[in-house]
Formats: sequence, structure tokens, C-alpha cells
Amino acid sequence: MLTPFLRVEDDPSLVRLGSAQCGWWVPSDVVRPGAVAYCAGAGEDISFDLELHGRGMHVVTIDPTPRAVAHVATVDPGDDRFVFVQMGLWHEPAELTFFAPTDASDVSHSVLNLQRTDAADAFTAQVDTIESIMATQGHAHVELLKVDIEGSERELFADCHSWITSVRQLIVECHQGYTATDLLADCRRGGAEFRAVHVDRKPEWGYEVVTAERAG
Repeated sequence: MLTPFLRVEDDPSLVRLGSAQCGWWVPSDVVRPGAVAYCAGAGEDISFDLELHGRGMHVVTIDPTPRAVAHVATVDPGDDRFVFVQMGLWHEPAELTFFAPTDASDVSHSVLNLQRTDAADAFTAQVDTIESIMATQGHAHVELLKVDIEGSERELFADCHSWITSVRQLIVECHQGYTATDLLADCRRGGAEFRAVHVDRKPEWGYEVVTAERAG
């Protein structure tokens, strides 16, 4: 069920970056040279990540999916402001099974097996925490965190106290009844107050995309 009521403080500076299929809304003042963006969920379209990079940001793209790995290798800009991390995001280090979607042309695998597919089409991969990846990359602060991880966002943000105060801006695709309200509440429990500045609801697909910025 999608959030029926939520106060959204619309930000007039919002710009949409990326392709028509895989673009995201983000406040324009976040996109600035030298700032750091983490983009979890690459699939076979990282046009958003590349636009951030093209505007001078340091971009860390995260995805364990073999097809995503192959795609990123073909479009990697090849400089030290772009890093690809071949693993999934989770609330603890582990090795997990990623289940395939029902449509073979779709690249979006899910730890939660959102589409209830057979394990024979699944793969296993390493997952790790945001704080661990930040430490490896030498980042103490992330200006923008985009999360599109096919249902695992609930587990990720339910245990976000160790890293959420290091993030200024969130873009999160929420699935499986996890709503914008739930996301903001989890951030608050983790120690950071965020406010929604844009919510894109997709009732026909049962999810919503939340852009939120840290208050104060």
C-alpha cells in the first residue's frame, strides 16, 4: 500500500537527470563538482550516475548483478571520479542469494524474491554495509545516496544509525509496502531528520520513489 498522506515540501530547484526510463529527481544544488554520490542499483542504465559524474561529482556505483557488471564496464568513464563496487547493499556483511525477475529481459534481481521465481535462475553475491563501503572508499560524507535495491531498502534503513547522519540527500525507490513515511521514520530513529521534497507514486507497480533531504 502506498502512502496516502505525506507532507511533501516541494523543492523548486528539482531537476531530473538520466534517461527517460532510469532518471531521478534531485535538487540542483546537490549536484556540484567535488561532492560525493553513491548510487546503489545500476542495472543496464547508469545514465543518472554518468550525469552526476559529468557535472563534476565523485560517483560510487554499487551493484552485484552480472549483467550490470558487464554494462558498467562498457560505459565506465575511466577516471578516478567514478568507482564501481560489485556487491549489494545490506545491513551487515554477508553472502546472499539474488532471485531473477519473471521477465528475462529485466535485470532487476531481488534478495527478497519479489517476483517469486525459481532458485535455479538466481545467483549469489557478497553484500556489505554503506559504512563499510564508505570506509573502503575513504569517504566520511555522502552528499547524495540513491537506493534502488528491489525491496532490500526496508532492511537497509531499519538499521541505519551508524551511517545515516553522514548522508545529506536520499533518493529511494520503496517496494513491498515500505512507504515514504516508513523511510523518514527509520531515518529519524537512526538519528537524522529528513523531509520529503518529492514523491513520485507508481500505484500500478506498487512502489513510490522518495527524494528527501536532511533537515538542518
